[in-house]
Amino acid sequence: MTVVTGGDPAEPQRVDMRQLAEETVKVTIDITELLRAGTITREEHDRLIELAKTDTRSHAFSVISVLAMIAVALGAIGLFPEFFTTLGTKLLDIFGARGLHFIAILATGAGALAAGSAFLSMLCAFAVLTFVGNAGLFYSHAEYLIAIEEPKLTVLVFSALAWVVYWASLHLDAKRARVAVVFSRTCIFFVNLAFWVGSLWGDRSAANPKSSAIVFSIVWALALVAVGTWAATRDKRWVVNTVAVFSAIHFYTQWFEHLGANPGSLVMAGVLALGIVAALRRYNRNMQAPITA
Repeated sequence: MTVVTGGDPAEPQRVDMRQLAEETVKVTIDITELLRAGTITREEHDRLIELAKTDTRSHAFSVISVLAMIAVALGAIGLFPEFFTTLGTKLLDIFGARGLHFIAILATGAGALAAGSAFLSMLCAFAVLTFVGNAGLFYSHAEYLIAIEEPKLTVLVFSALAWVVYWASLHLDAKRARVAVVFSRTCIFFVNLAFWVGSLWGDRSAANPKSSAIVFSIVWALALVAVGTWAATRDKRWVVNTVAVFSAIHFYTQWFEHLGANPGSLVMAGVLALGIVAALRRYNRNMQAPITA
């Protein structure tokens, strides 16, 4: 199917709908403002609202389904502890702890792609984190902890994963592309966490951890500028906002590490924070500029 579009009736543009259907396009618009401006009708407004609710419900059902399956698995282990203890021992003898961990990563990733579950995709990234560089996830009363013991290795592995999986998402259908993008975004989050840890304590594998902390701080700043510039020129709004958040974290971490917390530094830090918020708010408002007919 081919339709004719374009602003100049004398030179209409032809769009192949089959090719368009293969591409994933996401647009952030203020439909209330569009309705107020008369750009869309009330029926179109209500239709878009319903489509948004459908997507939200689908995501909620996906999360609930995954949590329900985890609950069933844990309950089964509690009901038949001897059977699962014997099974776990045999599997450990065959594959080893690292082998079982790797199999769990593959199973979670395959399940995420098969079910189109962004939640499973995120869990897969967490599983990779605990597999790489002796990182760990811990829980105690009212506390959730993420430990990154080898920040250099974590930065390298998750930077590569973020780019490779993002590239792969460009060649997948819409359902699986979303899963890949969520995995890539989670990797970006872990990269910044590892940089943060490294900028404070360095890498324990380095000969001089204190010097490596300075290197982490410089490289992190350069990486934030480079990725932020790339994202802004390609309208990658989530990446721009993430870069802005971690840029602020990096800046204030170094600010208070070197200047300390005193009245003067707090006032200056507050003024700079307001400037960052204003710039970020302006950027997001420009991204949501209403479309006029």
